Amino acid sequence: MILYRIEDKHGRGPFRPGLSEQWRDASGHSFAPPWVEAGITPAQFQGLFSSHAVKRGVACRSRDQLYQWFSRAERRRLNRLGFREVEVKEPRILLETATQVVFEIIPPFRAGGCR
Repeated sequence: MILYRIEDKHGRGPFRPGLSEQWRDASGHSFAPPWVEAGITPAQFQGLFSSHAVKRGVACRSRDQLYQWFSRAERRRLNRLGFREVEVKEPRILLETATQVVFEIIPPFRAGGCR
């Protein structure tokens, strides 16, 4: 399974205070955070994640869904800010709504013991 998202070289997405104003279209889509869309509290949302995850975030099931989140102009601005469209391979899906997928990546156990 592959998910799609936009992130910087550190693996962080572009929705951050002070940064969103630099790339968002004035009339762009405004989707709810995943916990709001799923009807859970922020604490319940945080409780979904494993302490062993090496990566976690929000992505989309398809490129078409990703392009509903980010217009062509927004993607160009994000690209200039150092963000790229990436594929997330072999995610562990924690929560899925109509518009987004919350995931984490858990490293495989090494032979001979746990990390």
